[in-house]
Amino acid sequence: PGSSWHCPSRSGPPLQQGLPRRHSLRRPLRSLPSRMAPAYGEAVYRMVSRWTETTRLEFVPNAKRPGTKSFDRYSAYSQARYVGEALRLGAKPEDLVHDYSKKFLRMHHGQRVKVPENIMGEEEK
Repeated sequence: PGSSWHCPSRSGPPLQQGLPRRHSLRRPLRSLPSRMAPAYGEAVYRMVSRWTETTRLEFVPNAKRPGTKSFDRYSAYSQARYVGEALRLGAKPEDLVHDYSKKFLRMHHGQRVKVPENIMGEEEK
């Protein structure tokens, strides 16, 4: 008694001691499975969503681990000076979001980004 539990609607043997209890599934996941997209902070999304094709960028040299696909792509697109150029050189939009969140790239120090009208829930006039 107490060493097993059986759900009548579940076919098969009862759950054994040592397996996760039902309440353990309600805890937040510590890491996302590889098939799920990572979530970045609101500040990252807010900044990246303001970029245009002509937003000037600066990349950290050799920021990725050699021998990986991301290193190969990064080697090509990190030569770019603008967002549009980086995309043409093989960057994926998610690469730029990830790189910005990891501080592998930043906006050029003199670059200013304007907020487009009617964004972030602003009412139309």
